Amino acid sequence: MTQPVPRPGDDDEARRSYRVARGRTAPADTSPRRIYELLRASIRDGSIGAGEQLEEHMLVRTYNGSRNSVRKALQTLAEEGLLDRTRRVGTSLARTIVPIAPTDIGPRVYAGTRRVGRLKVRNLECTRVTAGQAVAGRLHVEPGAEVLRLEQLGFYDGEPLYLRTGYLVTDRSAREFLTLLDTLHVDFPPLPVVFETVFGRAYGASIYSVEAIALQERIAALLDVPAESPALLRELTTTDESGRPFELSFTYFRTGRVALTGIGTFAESGYAAE
Repeated sequence: MTQPVPRPGDDDEARRSYRVARGRTAPADTSPRRIYELLRASIRDGSIGAGEQLEEHMLVRTYNGSRNSVRKALQTLAEEGLLDRTRRVGTSLARTIVPIAPTDIGPRVYAGTRRVGRLKVRNLECTRVTAGQAVAGRLHVEPGAEVLRLEQLGFYDGEPLYLRTGYLVTDRSAREFLTLLDTLHVDFPPLPVVFETVFGRAYGASIYSVEAIALQERIAALLDVPAESPALLRELTTTDESGRPFELSFTYFRTGRVALTGIGTFAESGYAAE
């Protein structure tokens, strides 16, 4: 059976099927979606830097895309707020995508890197509360035991990035804990260092779950986005090396600027080899 020749108006899938049947290689990718994916990956890994001018003819060569697919992908990224497109000026990167390890509290900010000083954390609440059954069960404490509840708003380049509520097993008062946080929010040390400093025990593991949700009005207002905007909600339990949990947190990450990144292995996937 002869494969029908694509006609004007046929979609990309029909054209691709025709090329496969004919055994031919397309000279350029005509899919804006695929060019968008590659461009966004380049923004995320830093290949495209802040303020860098993006020339369409160069992007056509770099991403092997058609001029139309590149132009549409750039427009989508501009609508998402990542690019700035100005007539007679050109296209440049307006915002970066912030990489966050799924098991870490927030983005890492190391001294001497291009991200130093870009993360700021505002403490919205810090108080001792009675643990209900849900919190107590996750933290392996008796219902009715006191834990410290901490709510924080994280900013990156002055823009809200995440809202986090944590429940911590600690005897410190709210005032003592906030004083300790002030020292940790200077250079944002790695999570194992933070855990040992806060809880006086060696860090063990972080267990997490991530869901896509629609933001409630109050949370959306704090993150400076419209109500019902999509977001990532992560539940994170942090344990010491014996497996005892010491912190439970729920974090709303503003989509569009956050990427949960890391390295996975078969052993970490939850499946055992037969």
